Amino acid sequence: MEVAPLAGTSGMGYRTSDIGAGLAADLGKDESYAQLVERMRLLRRYLDKPGATLKKYLYELPEIADAAWNEELS
Repeated sequence: MEVAPLAGTSGMGYRTSDIGAGLAADLGKDESYAQLVERMRLLRRYLDKPGATLKKYLYELPEIADAAWNEELS
């Protein structure tokens, strides 16, 4: 995992290292990981958003927005 400044912003981005990207590519070719690979593609398609946007989505969920401090969420 590498952390690098995002161009044109004051934010930071998280990226896989070259070694990590290679390992992920190898796992993606392994049929036993096919279901996991498909789920990750769906997550990326719909949730490849900035952190602030993802936080906003979470706080729009009633079970999170209405939770009390220190309440365990299930």
